[in-house]
Amino acid sequence: MEFSVFALVLLAAACHAAWNAVIKREADPFVIAVWIAVASMVVALPLMPFTGFPTIASWPWLAASVALHVAYWVGLTEAYKTGDMGQVYPIARGTAPLMTAAVSVLWLAEPLTWRAWLGILSSPAA
Repeated sequence: MEFSVFALVLLAAACHAAWNAVIKREADPFVIAVWIAVASMVVALPLMPFTGFPTIASWPWLAASVALHVAYWVGLTEAYKTGDMGQVYPIARGTAPLMTAAVSVLWLAEPLTWRAWLGILSSPAA
């Protein structure tokens, strides 16, 4: 792996942990989560001319993704109101790959190799 790729992965991980820490320390974490989402949108929208507008066929998937992310953010902010970041953050990060794999297999009939399952199941242990 090139160093630049490795550095970007580490930067992404640090940014993810940082926004979770910001949400945890705020009195109303949901408001901060909304502002983070708005800031992300402001950064992403100018890139649309380069990536293209989503096709009509992708809109149901986009809507489902938005709904799931809103539910995730509401649950995360509620958990941070009462829970310790050292407990909430790893649980929130560890359950996402497992839930994605379960939906892929059970709902989308997407087969996963034993190596994929090994990675998915070992992720929460890390």
